Parts: sequence; structure tokens; C-alpha cells
Amino acid sequence: STWAKMKDNVTQTKVLDFAKEINHYGLPNSQIEIDETWEIHYGEHKFDTKKFPNVKDMVKQLHGLGFRVTLWNTPFVNPNCDNYKTDSKYLIKNKLNEVVTFKWWNGLGAHADFSDSEARKWFVNRLEMLKNETGIDSFKFDAGEVGWINPDFEFSNHSVQQTPGVITQLYVETAAQL
Repeated sequence: STWAKMKDNVTQTKVLDFAKEINHYGLPNSQIEIDETWEIHYGEHKFDTKKFPNVKDMVKQLHGLGFRVTLWNTPFVNPNCDNYKTDSKYLIKNKLNEVVTFKWWNGLGAHADFSDSEARKWFVNRLEMLKNETGIDSFKFDAGEVGWINPDFEFSNHSVQQTPGVITQLYVETAAQL
């Protein structure tokens, strides 16, 4: 994981250098996980092109060095994302049908509403598109526990409302598709 060496100071050059360093020391490898701050904004699901100018080439090089490539991901969408505005119908709302936000370790965010089958499709489709565009192999999924959600929530599927912990199970089932 890039987190072990770089924390959130990750770039294309640093990822490639890290992979080469692992191979240089003869350490066994199979996968390199690109952790936080690869995105433009959390939940955007688009690489920051200033930090990662040519993702396809980076992935090709990493594959050539013997690594599968995975990306860190959460079910959170921060308000500075385009998705927050354009795809808010897929985010958890309150009883007034407003997107519910909460504080998490990377700012203020909203949570994808995995109680809604359309939101699950939206989430999977965005990540599948990212895989297809970049050549990455898979994802590391983080968070998703109901404890992150603001207590003033109303799932779109009201049957889940009675047992809110099910939202974590639905997140895991959604992630398993990828």
C-alpha cells in the first residue's frame, strides 16, 4: 500500500518509484494499492491528472513490474465533487429529502445510499468505467459502516430503515461485484 510509505502524498512518479524499490530489494510482490488522494476530490472517481498525468502508462508499467494495481475507495462523496451535485439522488437523504452530510477523516462527506438498487448500479458503473479507462485491476474498499452516517438519515428503501446495519452488508455486496 502506498499509505505505508507516502500517506496521502501520492503521485504517479512516487508509485512507480515505490514499485521499483520493492523489486530492487527482491521483496515478493503481487499487488500495489494506491491509497488516498489519487482522486480529484473524494468520491469523484477520477484521477487527479496533476498528480497522475498518464494513469494508463503507469498501470502498464506496474503490470510490467509484476504488480496488480488496486485503488483505495470509500462510499463517501465530499460536497466539492461534481457527483455531489449531479448525482445526489444516489446519496443518503434526510426526511426533508436533503443530502445528509457528516464529518469523516477526510472532511465533510455524504454516503452512497446502498439501500437503493439504482445507487448500487451507479456506484458499480462508475468504478467499472474507471477500471476500463485506466487498466487498474481492482479496488480496496474502506469504511461503509452505518456509524459514519449522520443520525438524521432516511434510506430510500424504507425496509432497510428498520435495520440500518444492513447498509454495510449492501455496501459489501456491491463492492463484491468489482
